[in-house]
Amino acid sequence: MERERAKRYKKAERDGPFRSARQAHTVEHGQALLEFAFVLPLLCLLMVGIVEIGRAARMSIVVTNSATAGTEFGAQGSSNANNTSGIQNAALCDANGGNWGSCNGGILTVDNIAVTHACRCDDGSGLSCERPLPADGTCNTISCGSEPVVECIQVTTHATFPPLLNWPGLPTSFQSNGNSIMRVQRQ
Repeated sequence: MERERAKRYKKAERDGPFRSARQAHTVEHGQALLEFAFVLPLLCLLMVGIVEIGRAARMSIVVTNSATAGTEFGAQGSSNANNTSGIQNAALCDANGGNWGSCNGGILTVDNIAVTHACRCDDGSGLSCERPLPADGTCNTISCGSEPVVECIQVTTHATFPPLLNWPGLPTSFQSNGNSIMRVQRQ
């Protein structure tokens, strides 16, 4: 026993200060690997959740911005406000990232874009284009007497998209809606 101890001391002296930095082989040698194996699925699930929330935020921003792009096109004048297909195309191209006229593949479709072109009487409050707008096409039949007529355009967009992974108990699709109302410029 004394001999074994003496051998260890001699070996420690020979190895110098680097001996203390080495880890001895013990029963706990694989513990860190085992703990990592238990935590890894939770980390992966957390990462998928973060990516999914990021995708949902992006879709929501794109759908809302496309509604704004459609109303900006329609608010440029009365001729644009009456051009429903032009408004839908502006919203479609903004959402799907295409060039004018070839924007059909992507998040939105023409069926998911609703355009309302309506008129109201301006009472001077500055709130003439707020919700709810009158029915579409009221600009031809409105009579305001001495008050000026205010022309408004509203674009509503809607998109449904699937999640990256389907988990039991979670929805199989997410919905995002955009809405924008603007006053049409008089020329």
